[in-house]
Amino acid sequence: MKRKLLLTIVSVISGIILVNAQCTPSATCLKGICPDTIANLPIAHVSVPYSTYLTVVVPADTTLPYVGSVAIDSLNYTSTTGLPTGFTATPDKSGWKGNTKGCLLISGTPTIAMQGVTYKLTINVTAHAMSLPLSVTYKGYKIFVNDTTLGIKEINAQNGVSFYYNFTDIKIHSNTVINDASIIVNDITGRELMHLSNLNGNDFTINKGRLSNGIYIISLINNRKVIARGKVIIG
Repeated sequence: MKRKLLLTIVSVISGIILVNAQCTPSATCLKGICPDTIANLPIAHVSVPYSTYLTVVVPADTTLPYVGSVAIDSLNYTSTTGLPTGFTATPDKSGWKGNTKGCLLISGTPTIAMQGVTYKLTINVTAHAMSLPLSVTYKGYKIFVNDTTLGIKEINAQNGVSFYYNFTDIKIHSNTVINDASIIVNDITGRELMHLSNLNGNDFTINKGRLSNGIYIISLINNRKVIARGKVIIG
């Protein structure tokens, strides 16, 4: 009986550790929630496992009406509504203390019935200041499930950057926002055919109509370093 109870406890603890290990707060996120609702969440693709996360930076204090500045005890994750069927949102902790960071992993696999649909999410949390609970909602986040009729295929993924192409465009998605980035397109001989600079955000598009049939190497550059490279065949 004791052995069975011990195994049960170990199993539960292991499950908690596994859940908590599923996401790690971003070191570059210094305020609010990252990414914000402008950059938003990556596109999901039918039958392709989806996994992304939000980093939450909990401030040390806040201002309450008629009270003034008070310390934030904690921010507790409650739920996320509007997720595609079968998707889950899992926090690394059930509660984040004031002046700390936490993350929320969103994962699942879209089905063909979800193609072309945009899912608008509402993230619900409870803030505790002076031990008083206050419900807070975050809106504006969305997940778009790509329509398979577009024929988008993933070329490869490196350093959190994925390359996709369809009949008209080559798309580059970064899990994090990039500032002052550049994209260089070379042909198979190394000749530079296209150079896009001063790019900001985490989604970039190249119109394939500017390229004739052939093999191309696409490089995403940030801080003078190639952070990801993909090869695409147009024909």
